[in-house]
Amino acid sequence: LGLGVFGAALATVVSTTISFIYGFFILAAGKRDVTISIRGLFRLDWEIDKSLFFIGVPSGLQVFVRRAFSAIMIKFVTAYGVTAIALAGINGKLTGFFLMPIFGLNNSGATMVGTSLGKDLIQEAEDTSQIAAYMNTGIVGSILLVSVIFAKPIMSMFGDNPALIDAGVSMIRIMAIELLIVSYSFGKK
Repeated sequence: LGLGVFGAALATVVSTTISFIYGFFILAAGKRDVTISIRGLFRLDWEIDKSLFFIGVPSGLQVFVRRAFSAIMIKFVTAYGVTAIALAGINGKLTGFFLMPIFGLNNSGATMVGTSLGKDLIQEAEDTSQIAAYMNTGIVGSILLVSVIFAKPIMSMFGDNPALIDAGVSMIRIMAIELLIVSYSFGKK
């Protein structure tokens, strides 16, 4: 639509809002096994909430550290010039793209592990975690393999500067190794 950065931001807000409203409607309609009520949303069970807090804090700290590191990294990268800054930005976009299936599979695996733990089925939770790790690695590994094979065309989508493309091809190869390890470790959570 030619809206540039504003369009990207608008698309993010609109898609998130639509997803939330749709999901909320499904849960509030009462036609599924899991239902919610407005009154129930504000009634707290301190034992459960305490457990959720301690489960969520490590994840929250991870996101905080990742964002803080990204900000610090950009500060250091600026010393190497425009190409390095562009590569850092491209790296962030590609990493976000590659992390989408990792986080999606991780969230679904965590739900299944949590269900097993809630039923006190420890071995089933461990098995589920292992299967999630293998699935994560297989799916993300396939995407990364395609990305390594087509690294040059992928980098060409971000510009036609030969120095940027050559450095980006190396960057994608390094990212592939890193993200393959990350995909397995996220599945094992």
